[in-house]
Amino acid sequence: MTPLAETPIRFGTDGWRAVIGGDYTFRNVGRVAQGFATFVRRNWRWENGIVVGYDRRFGSERFAPHVASVLAGNSIPVHLVSAPCPTPVAAFSTADLRAAGAVMITASHNPPADNGFKVRTATGAAVDPDALDLIEEAVAAVDGDAVGFLDSATAERAGLLREFNPDAAYLNHVANLVDLHALRARDMRVVVDAMYGSAAGWLPRILEGGRLDVTEIHSDWNPRFPGLARPEPIPPQTDAVAAEVRDRSAALGKVTQGDRDRVGVGDQHRGFLYKLRTNGLQAYY
Repeated sequence: MTPLAETPIRFGTDGWRAVIGGDYTFRNVGRVAQGFATFVRRNWRWENGIVVGYDRRFGSERFAPHVASVLAGNSIPVHLVSAPCPTPVAAFSTADLRAAGAVMITASHNPPADNGFKVRTATGAAVDPDALDLIEEAVAAVDGDAVGFLDSATAERAGLLREFNPDAAYLNHVANLVDLHALRARDMRVVVDAMYGSAAGWLPRILEGGRLDVTEIHSDWNPRFPGLARPEPIPPQTDAVAAEVRDRSAALGKVTQGDRDRVGVGDQHRGFLYKLRTNGLQAYY
């Protein structure tokens, strides 16, 4: 029998993305996880483990445990999030747990048909292009029929897999960085568009408990991202939150993309700022 020709895997910004059911299959996700495991064992402090997170895209809650099983099959300890979370939460958890790095199952702002495999370093930062090239080379050498794998129950018994809830640690970290009491005391309205993504519920939880009125839209779990060409905080995807800001006479609107590694902010007078400008402002302040 002729061996199965493996799909070429190409890494771009942060990792690999592909169409679900096309190139994005359990076989190929397993190959990518195996290649990543090989890279980690060669280059990182793999004994510290890897955080595995996932967003709300179609199948993410099944692909993430699959990745965890492959990593565990390579004797790499895994910290698997217990529910969908934003990429910044997975990144924070990596540093907080002193893990070797992280995998986030997400396609970021890509169209709904896509999913992906995003990687992070021990500090929670993006992996540099040279390291991504090494991961891609390791993936290319993987035979999809020879992937290390431990089922969840076996991995848990071996001490190689644990589920954890990152929420409390992350919320405490935010509370140490920001004067939440002052924010909650503001008598103003804020509208948040979660774009059906894994950031849903986070800002209301952070800001609740005071005079601040926070309204969240598009917060339900819907991997079709209805009404959006893609969950990206740029026009025309920001039209809905802009309309809510006007209708509610809100002081501020905020929109987060599918995995919340990009945001847009604005008001009814000056419009919205996107992507790099918002990141720069957050870093400055």
